Formats: sequence, C-alpha cells, structure tokens
Amino acid sequence: MFRYFVPLARTRFPFLLTVLLPLLLAACSAAWPAEDSPRDQCGPIQPSQSDVRFAVGFAAKLFDPNQWERSYTVEPYKTVVLREDQSIGAIAHTEYLLWNCGYTESDLDNYFSQGYFDVVFSNYDGYTMNKSCQEKKLSLYEFDAVFQGAPYVVRYWVNQQSRTRVLIFMLVYPRERQAELETMARQVFPNLVSCP
Repeated sequence: MFRYFVPLARTRFPFLLTVLLPLLLAACSAAWPAEDSPRDQCGPIQPSQSDVRFAVGFAAKLFDPNQWERSYTVEPYKTVVLREDQSIGAIAHTEYLLWNCGYTESDLDNYFSQGYFDVVFSNYDGYTMNKSCQEKKLSLYEFDAVFQGAPYVVRYWVNQQSRTRVLIFMLVYPRERQAELETMARQVFPNLVSCP
C-alpha cells in the first residue's frame, strides 16, 4: 500500500499545490483573520466568514431572488445586506454588528438613540417613531416614514444574538402594502411582529 500511495501522491501533488492549496489557504484566512488584520483591544474588527454567512443567510429563504435584488458589504464591525423589491418599493435591510468587547443594555440604549435613527432616515422626507417594545433580547421600533412624498411603514428589530453580536433587521413597505409587511414580519420574528 505504501508503494501505491507514494507514486499517486507524486502524480497529484502539482495539482493539489496549484489548485487546492490556494483554495484551502483562502478559506483559512477568511475563517481566521491574519495577525496583521486590523484589531481592537478585544479582537479582529473585520467580520469573520461565519459572520458574513449568517448575515447573508438570515431570513434568505423568504426572499424570492427573482423578485428581490440582493447586495451586501463587509465593513469593519459589521456586515450589511440589502434586499430590494423595486416593483413594489419595498426594502429589507440586515446588519450584523460586532461588539468585540461585549455590550450592556446601556450601550444599546445609547447606540439606538434619536440621533442614530436620524441617520437611518436621513434620506427620507421625514419619520415618526410610533411605538417601541421589547421581548427578552429582541427589541422592535415601529415608524411611519415619508420618502419622495409617499408614505411608508417601517419595522426595525434589534436582536441580541450573543454577548458580542447584534442583529438588526428592518422592513420598509409602502403604506398600502402593510399587510405584506405583516406577513413577512410574522415569518421572521413571530414572537414580536408588532408592539402592543
């Protein structure tokens, strides 16, 4: 068996070296950031491959790729996924945030402040927060917004995934299609579809 294995390894080694080794190294570098990649005092600031996969895959089965156009970016401390249904003017926005050193409830309250939502809705004509509520580690903010003179309904969830990760999921639908938003919300967060 040893004699058979050595020649086989010799004949296939150049193939392994030129094709499989770069793929293996790329996979390893994506899963474990290089030592020289940017870090803060608690770890790498770039999302890991599993962070990106989670963000891109979150609720993905609910969005027909023939109807919803998807794009995503990976930035320091977050992965952002945008899905748009231009035929009806709806948006589904996902962010997966890295809090390498962990966070407290106070940190979240400060982060998701009035100023934060002013930035989120900076491209809109205006917005009003109607309600906010919380169910365990899941918070929901409900808004009415106006974009280019048209009324929209917005649901904005903040889910504390772990000690160092926070998931944001936002649905934006034209007011006349609020029933579709409700259906989508029920499938994504059945325990907190809307605030009482």
